[in-house]
Amino acid sequence: MSNLISSDERSGKLSIPLKIGYNFGAFSTSISAYVYNLFFLVFAVDFVGLNPAFAGVISSAAVLWDAITDPIIGHMSDSLKSKRNLSRQAFMLRALIPFTITFVLLYRIIDASQGVKNVYYVIMAVAFWTSYTLFSVPYDALGVELTNNYNERNSIKIISQIAINVALCVVGMFSMRIVESVLATGGSPKAAWGKLSLIFGSIIFISAAISLFSVRKYKIVQPTTKNNKSSKNIFSTMFKILKGKSIKIVAASIFIYSIGFTTSQGLVVFLMKNILGLNGAQVGNYFVLVAVIGLSSVALINYLSNKIGRRITYIILVIVSAIMQAMFIILDIPNFGWMVTFGVLQGIGHNVFWSIGYSIMYDCCDIDAYANKKRREGTVISLILLCQKAGFAIGTSLAGILLHFFKYDATLTTQSAETVYGVKLSMFIIAPVFFVLSALLMTGFKMNKKRYKALQDALSAMDEGSSHSSDGFEELL
Repeated sequence: MSNLISSDERSGKLSIPLKIGYNFGAFSTSISAYVYNLFFLVFAVDFVGLNPAFAGVISSAAVLWDAITDPIIGHMSDSLKSKRNLSRQAFMLRALIPFTITFVLLYRIIDASQGVKNVYYVIMAVAFWTSYTLFSVPYDALGVELTNNYNERNSIKIISQIAINVALCVVGMFSMRIVESVLATGGSPKAAWGKLSLIFGSIIFISAAISLFSVRKYKIVQPTTKNNKSSKNIFSTMFKILKGKSIKIVAASIFIYSIGFTTSQGLVVFLMKNILGLNGAQVGNYFVLVAVIGLSSVALINYLSNKIGRRITYIILVIVSAIMQAMFIILDIPNFGWMVTFGVLQGIGHNVFWSIGYSIMYDCCDIDAYANKKRREGTVISLILLCQKAGFAIGTSLAGILLHFFKYDATLTTQSAETVYGVKLSMFIIAPVFFVLSALLMTGFKMNKKRYKALQDALSAMDEGSSHSSDGFEELL
């Protein structure tokens, strides 16, 4: 039988095993996303033989499709929860197998003509991201339901960021090593990438299953608002949500950061392999060192978030990280040590984005719940994720276009001076510009701890049918 969570329980502390178990879901989705963001272009261009610009278009089209389906799936999960009492966990369970299978099939090298290959990878990329969304949207919405405690939400997302960094370690350490080990023993690229997809596919499935098992008993009590019926018109719902000033600001900020994120992620492996001349083991060591050293920034992020608030922490650390990245256009990266230094400094901003950015999404769910008198976490989060993934799509496509523009040639062992400069310009200047713009946009989001408490008090009063007002948090509406 489900263990219903009351308002009082949601405001208290969550157990450590629950928070860790729940975040195995973040580990699962991060494994699949990192393999895609870091290695899909390498896989498609260097091993499948697709044109760099077209590979970027494939990737961006798939992510853009995923962005479009986000609010549809979010609205669907809210509707089924309201009408049929279907839990978020049940939704995630139904998505688990297709999520795993499509990941494995995406990295299968097929023997076919160029046209057939193009079609195959478009279809599989779209299928993978659709099933990813079917799992991830209800998973993220479940995080909102587990607690409304300000510090506990920070805690959940900080543990999530640790899981994301561990996922980066695993993907970075083993991806190219798996591929190169198979090739070194006479295996084919098809066998190498087939082995990689099966190993990571198994990790994705097991981690997601652990997450589901950990939260299987938890289900939120539905609010007792007068307007608790699910809207049948998704577009009407989306319009009402986007009328909120705070949600528009957060969505725009996340959209802009996402462009810079995937632009830099899509180019970092090319920079290391084809410009610095690092082998697979060294590429793996880079990601491990960046993730392990970067974990130290997670403690700082958590401290600042609890001390000065999520918004200020996001603005300060993202801008500082971006400025330090831009300095490398002058400092350059002459060796592996400088590459790791750059990655650690860049990782500060990324850690803030993935932890604080998601906590701020949770705040938007509460703002919407008060403004529209109903809880619809799935739709709110998925609408913001639509903007995030639209940014991912643009950033991935931009990475492929930049490679093409600066005349990257996969057949060359040494790239031209123009290509080398172009990749560095993209990593050190173009991507950080997007990060700074994201932080500047976030200055318009007026949430702080005092307004957060006033909002939670008003939501509790609303659920209990007591009188309430927006005094103390008017700036959020």
